Amino acid sequence: MVRLTCPRCATTFEPRPGATPQCPSCGYTSNAPAGAAPAYPAPPTYAYPGQPPAAQTWTMQQPVATQPPKSNGMAIAAMVCGIVGCITPGVGIVAIILAIVAKKQIVRTGEGGSGMATAGLVLGIISTVIYAAYFVFMFWLISAIGGF
Repeated sequence: MVRLTCPRCATTFEPRPGATPQCPSCGYTSNAPAGAAPAYPAPPTYAYPGQPPAAQTWTMQQPVATQPPKSNGMAIAAMVCGIVGCITPGVGIVAIILAIVAKKQIVRTGEGGSGMATAGLVLGIISTVIYAAYFVFMFWLISAIGGF
């Protein structure tokens, strides 16, 4: 016998053969024709203790199409500047500034792109530190040789 769960009150019951399924607790009647079995079995219940069982619906619902959040433009620019900053001196500073501004905008507006802003910030810091160390070393080397 097929057991159904009322979508309104979550009562589990066995419908009478040949009759339209009707909940004995709340009186909810399915729109399925008499004697028709549900199109699909009840979903498995993975409920926590004390939680009511999952209710079986008798109609198929259309899936809702959702779009991912729009990426923040400054976060994209920060990541691009962070990547370019690895080969061009000075661009890392721009990446750091853009990433900080993008992070604040993302928190305020709820846009996507937090990972890109973080990547731009990290790459900007790394490239700025490496180029700063390189220039300090070069000035020290040139002054040690006596070039200045």
